[in-house]
Amino acid sequence: MSYNLNFKEKGDHIRVEISGEWTKGKEEEEVIGAWSQVVTLCQAKNINHILAIGKVTGRLPTMSAYNMAKFPDKHGWSRKFKVAVVPLGASLKSNLFAETVLVNRGFDVKVFDNEQDAKIWLLDS
Repeated sequence: MSYNLNFKEKGDHIRVEISGEWTKGKEEEEVIGAWSQVVTLCQAKNINHILAIGKVTGRLPTMSAYNMAKFPDKHGWSRKFKVAVVPLGASLKSNLFAETVLVNRGFDVKVFDNEQDAKIWLLDS
């Protein structure tokens, strides 16, 4: 894949835009790589609220979504993080499945179909 991450620090949260295309057969590796960069930045900035806008084409297979949702503990993902995800180019179904796995593991994650609702939820204390 050729993916790009664009970070904008908004004071109380970080907005990350992920764009590009998942490489068939390497989706899981690429998703974990992208989110690892997000985690590193959030830790460096001491910011726990993340608004993730996905503008990625290509399908995220269900098993990749499941395996990706297992990585947070291994890669420094904190249960202090509150993450709103808006998958504009990716499969909503795969993202909703990953949300379920993460929430069942105690992470504060929610998938939305628009940025406005995602930001309202994210910034609601």
